Amino acid sequence: MRLHLRSRRLRRRWLISSLALAAVAATLTCTVMRRTSVKGHGGPEVSVLLTRSSQRIDLSIDGPFTVHSSVGVELARGKRLARGIITAPGPRTLDFNGIELDIGNLEIRSTESRPFRVDGKSYPGVLRVRVVEGRRLELVNVVDMETYVAGVLFAEMPSSFPTEALKVQSIAARSYARYQLDHGNGQLLPTESDQVYSGVGPRSELAWKIVRATRGQVLEVSGTPLCAYYSSTCGGATASSQEIFGERRQAALGGARCDFCRESQLYRWSRKLPLGEFLRCAGLPSTASIERLSTVDDPFGRSREILIGGKDWDKKASTANLRAAWNRDRVSRQEQLPSAWFSGFHVTAETVEILGRGFGHGVGMCQYGACGLARSGRRHPEILRHYYPGAQLVRRW
Repeated sequence: MRLHLRSRRLRRRWLISSLALAAVAATLTCTVMRRTSVKGHGGPEVSVLLTRSSQRIDLSIDGPFTVHSSVGVELARGKRLARGIITAPGPRTLDFNGIELDIGNLEIRSTESRPFRVDGKSYPGVLRVRVVEGRRLELVNVVDMETYVAGVLFAEMPSSFPTEALKVQSIAARSYARYQLDHGNGQLLPTESDQVYSGVGPRSELAWKIVRATRGQVLEVSGTPLCAYYSSTCGGATASSQEIFGERRQAALGGARCDFCRESQLYRWSRKLPLGEFLRCAGLPSTASIERLSTVDDPFGRSREILIGGKDWDKKASTANLRAAWNRDRVSRQEQLPSAWFSGFHVTAETVEILGRGFGHGVGMCQYGACGLARSGRRHPEILRHYYPGAQLVRRW
């Protein structure tokens, strides 16, 4: 949205909007300012998409704040926002605490680094609100890279893990985010689809201590950022990104032996599935009669397909697809298949018991494996070399 203040009509529109927001904040200014960027000593700017389907945003901040238009015009400022309710009465209109504004974008900034409270969670940096299709609201948290990594660290790895393992996690998270930014992913999701991001968590000081110790450190291959995948528990060997995600083969994500994650409760697991449901998830009729069941494994022994045979038929199915089909309708982690590594089966007339290994996709760093290596005295550069062989650890800011 471009701002031109040449006509009286547009000047009047912005003045009305500014005066309206004065009811929300304490002091009003209407000065055109350069858009503030959080890029600086904390690395590049990261945008985290908190929601895109909300009908209402309820926020607060216990400290000074400013409100800006999307083009940098400061609309209002205040010493404290006890409660701010934002809705979208129109496709290009925002309502802030009952005051309707003829703009479809807002940016709210904390001027003393106090966190915002949104839906019971605390977020640092800047909040951007935008009206999207269907008069829904998009809420984006904009922070610098180091602040983002601090918000990811304990959302992805237990704070009880050794310091060296936590350093590995912070570098992997930073590397993953940098890769996404360099490849055009302008907004990261705060979920497992990208990385779990919790904003300002209860142990933020400890998180910041770890992040500062690894500040600006990322993994690269020949000067190119590495998409440093990781998962909870590999179960004995990490997987190739080529096998799991269909990516081009690269040594740094080619898989590695790992016998250091035995502490995980999901190092070994079993799940019983109704026979008919198992067959349906494998793409077979639920009444099919099984006579043979085995796996096709990768070079590390991780299963990638299952072979199901009957009296005069055979069927091959991807273990990853079967896992996804079963987990789709299962909310409870106790019911879900933790991974696609199936190591054995027990078949009865009514059930199939799957014996499995690990938790997650298995590509890149094994978090419980990193914990085990750290407890054995390995430092974080050595742990990174084990899980991302051939990648270089460099500092970029």
